[in-house]
Parts: sequence; structure tokens; C-alpha cells
Amino acid sequence: SSGINAEYGYDSPTCLQLMDIDYDKEPEILVGTYGSMLLVYKLYLTVDGAMKPVRKYIRNYNSPIFNICYSDITQDGLFEIILLSYNGLHILQRCLKTAAGYIGRILRDYTPTETCPFFSEHYG
Repeated sequence: SSGINAEYGYDSPTCLQLMDIDYDKEPEILVGTYGSMLLVYKLYLTVDGAMKPVRKYIRNYNSPIFNICYSDITQDGLFEIILLSYNGLHILQRCLKTAAGYIGRILRDYTPTETCPFFSEHYG
């Protein structure tokens, strides 16, 4: 067999979340498992038109993962990954150097579709 399940063997997935964690406008697949693993996959289109999952990240948390959330809980403009496991709550924050590179690439490639003033005023 092929795909995500066959890659990591006999472990049981307990939760799944789709989110764009690398700022490329395409969601990654995050899988939490009963065997304590967080797996992150990216889907790539093969030459025959099929979607192939490729693992980009793996980490062991020493207890089963039961939920994955994605939120800006630090209110810094960058979303954190929040995991719930038997051992408690785990918050994964972005490496600021990596995030700055992603955001810089987005800003460099940005083409405004309309003109707007540098400042905008809002009245209540």
C-alpha cells in the first residue's frame, strides 16, 4: 500500500488538521498519532497527475496526541500550532528567522490590485 498510513507503519492516527504552515498558500497535512508522533506532510502533484504526500517534519511527544489547533494565541501575527496530549498542552511557535523569510518572500512577490492611500482613516 502507499500513502501516509503505510509510511509510518502500524501507528494509529488520532487527529488531523490542514493548515498552511509555510506561507505558500497550500495547506500542509498535520497528523497526530496514538504513538506520540506529530507528522507534517506536503502534497505534491506527480507527473501522472496523482497527489503524493511527502513527509516534511516528524517529532515524538512521548504521549498520544489527541488534538491539533492552529491559532495566533500570542497575538504577534504568526499562528502557533497547539497540540493536546496526555502530557498536556504543547505550543509550537515559529522560528522568527524562518517566518521573516516566508513573509519577506510574500511581500516581494506582492502586486497590489488597486491603489490605496498609505494611511486609511476609519470613523466610528
